[in-house]
Amino acid sequence: MSAALTLAVLRGVDVRLLLPSRPDHYVVYAASSLYAFDAVRAGVRVFRYEPGFLHQKVVLVDNDITAIGSANLDMLTADFAAAREISLQESHETRRLHQLGMRVARLISPIL
Repeated sequence: MSAALTLAVLRGVDVRLLLPSRPDHYVVYAASSLYAFDAVRAGVRVFRYEPGFLHQKVVLVDNDITAIGSANLDMLTADFAAAREISLQESHETRRLHQLGMRVARLISPIL
């Protein structure tokens, strides 16, 4: 996934990651912190969610397509991840989620 995000940044895509500021598992937290460092070096904007822990995964593409779920974005869970995602395209819900995202953005601070 890191290569895909880097390529997207090189194409001029505004790529942002929101990571929890509090760990649920120290090893996973440490790994995500290393990944975040590499992502920032590649041009990805990385933020930490300050109020607590986040586990959900949300993708918003051009304010038109939204995917919400708890599936991990890795090859190990790719086979059954689709069953745990909800996708919305060009819908009222996408606009509402974008508005919610803007509210959440006020609660977070950039890593760098």
